[in-house]
Amino acid sequence: MRKRVLRKRMAAIILAGCMVMGGLTGCGNSADSGETETASSETPESTVQEPSAEETKEEGEEPAEVSYKVVEGEPVDLSYYGGLLGASSTLTSLNDMEIMQVANDAVNVNVNYVHPATGTENETFNLRIASMELEDIMEYSWSSYPGSPTQAIEDGIIIDLAPYLEQGYAPNYKKILDENPDIAKQVTTDEGQIYAFACIGDESVNVSSGYIVREDMLNAVGLDAPETVADWEGMLTAFKDELGEDAPLTGTMDQIIGANAWFAGAFGTYSGFYVRDGAVHYGILEDGYRDYIDTMARWYAAGLIDPEIFGNDGTAVGSNLLNDRSGALFGFIGSGIGTYTNNAQANEGTNPDFKLIGVQYPVVNAGDEPEFINRSWDVRTQNMAAITTACEDIEAAMAYLDYWYSDEGHMLKNFGIEGLSYEMVDGEPQYTDLILNNPDGLSVAQALGRYTRASQPSVGVIDIRYYEGYYQLQEQRDAMTTWNEYADNALNVLMPTISATTEESEELATLTSSINTYVEEELTKFVMGTRDMSEYDSFVDTLKTMGIERVIEIKQAGYDRYMAR
Repeated sequence: MRKRVLRKRMAAIILAGCMVMGGLTGCGNSADSGETETASSETPESTVQEPSAEETKEEGEEPAEVSYKVVEGEPVDLSYYGGLLGASSTLTSLNDMEIMQVANDAVNVNVNYVHPATGTENETFNLRIASMELEDIMEYSWSSYPGSPTQAIEDGIIIDLAPYLEQGYAPNYKKILDENPDIAKQVTTDEGQIYAFACIGDESVNVSSGYIVREDMLNAVGLDAPETVADWEGMLTAFKDELGEDAPLTGTMDQIIGANAWFAGAFGTYSGFYVRDGAVHYGILEDGYRDYIDTMARWYAAGLIDPEIFGNDGTAVGSNLLNDRSGALFGFIGSGIGTYTNNAQANEGTNPDFKLIGVQYPVVNAGDEPEFINRSWDVRTQNMAAITTACEDIEAAMAYLDYWYSDEGHMLKNFGIEGLSYEMVDGEPQYTDLILNNPDGLSVAQALGRYTRASQPSVGVIDIRYYEGYYQLQEQRDAMTTWNEYADNALNVLMPTISATTEESEELATLTSSINTYVEEELTKFVMGTRDMSEYDSFVDTLKTMGIERVIEIKQAGYDRYMAR
């Protein structure tokens, strides 16, 4: 069994980008660099020996400002399982990414990345868990593990990080959690275990998607950007009648009756679960949602909504927008405004006046502020990095993961290598032409995925300056400002990522499978007009007989446990 001693390298942790939502608390205790027993990789089922409460209590306090730890002696070999994410279009392995070698050298480790084939991530992960074929570190949406992350710990898959954080093995990450209790809550189980290292977003850019309109078409019909539902109806009608569009509002099924049907928010509800004043709601049961569906059905019948919206994919949506069939949609700053604008410009003048703008999330009454907004939590729950019971050197693994929250790791994650992918100009990082005008023809998004991890939900803190460098178009920056204006209102209704017990998970799986299918089928009928809106009450009654109220009860119990963390 290997034992390693870690030495502390001191510097200032970057605070810009880390001091996101939450109040301040004092820093916790940290350990000195003593030797610690760890579990053998030959017996992953065994319990990892954790530092005792007595040991933790006796440790002295770490200085307030720290950078990262370095493994002494020979480099430690670590294995790391996770998807390629934003690097998938340019690399076959993160082992070939230059910044990974920089991180290895800094911490004195050799990390070998192991990737599932693209498109098989969930299947491959499940097979590995079933066979206990574990890497030292594994990225996964651990909050969705059956029975909660606590079950993953009890199953002998991953370890509880809390005792090791108290021992000082990851001072940068612990500092963030200590100073931001709302972030800590999102990586803590109902039982108080800390189960993973997370990607943490910058609170000023928690909304990167919203409603997009062709400004050139607005100008052609003499209208301002829409604010209210009535404004939207007038705009779409003008696009149809005056410009001859046959799919004025385009999109996909998910954007009209699914998780991204944010237009329902104008009616004070959502196409799923949300929270108000501590109570969990299922929006589809509510009168506001009936009003929303009634509006969509009326618009669909009037030819204001893409007739193929229930079968569209992203390619069809983009084609509609670029070929003047559509003038409005729901989309993202990068893959929406950025990609569509670049494609339009590449069309050699087909749409010489083509211009997109981000417009505010709609409301019913002028002057109201939107609440239901596609806002991210500060913690991105996808691809959280957990240390498994197979890891022989927990100190080294934690040192490596913690590096990405240090000032050096922060810059490496967000901007890459200085002199290669960015330069410091007047004290601020600016991407070089390797990113912005790549000589190999890579798009900005591809280059960022090749030379940084800023665009990937991976360990570390996202820097707002990444967004400012990525969004090259003024209309992208304007959309970012517009969509984030009321972002904090979403905290009034946003459902956090909650955990269910094993029993609750099994019951939810049984209930929601049939409920989700029924909801999708019937809402499609209502919008398309094949089921009359007079039957909406009957639809709601059927949902209740199928057990939706029990689902709400389970969600409420999970939410209550989350709030008690």
